[in-house]
Amino acid sequence: MPVKCRNCGRWFIMKHTTFSHYCKRLISSNPPKSCRDNAMRHNFTEKIKNDPVWEIYNRAYKQHYARFMKKKMSKSEFAEWGEYAIQLRQKAADGELEMGEYQRLIRI
Repeated sequence: MPVKCRNCGRWFIMKHTTFSHYCKRLISSNPPKSCRDNAMRHNFTEKIKNDPVWEIYNRAYKQHYARFMKKKMSKSEFAEWGEYAIQLRQKAADGELEMGEYQRLIRI
C-alpha cells in the first residue's frame, strides 16, 4: 500500500514494521541516515522535551556515561547505576516519587 513519508513527503510502499510511516530514503551520506533514523531521533527528543521525568533521567544518564568514559566509573558500576536509574524513573513516572526527590536520588 503506498503511503506518504511523514518526514520527507515522498511516496513509498509501506511494510508492516514499527516505523512503517517513514521511508528508507537516505537523507545524509556521512554518516548515512534515512528518514526512519531521523524520525526515531526526533521522536525521542520530543519525548524528552515533553516529559520532565525523562528529561531528568537523560541528564543524569549523560553525566554518568561521561564518568564511565573518563574511567572514573567502572563498567559494572555504570550498569548497576543504570538498573537503579530505570527503577527510579519508573517510580517517578508512576507518581510514587516527587520530582525533587527523584532528581536528588538519580544523581547519586
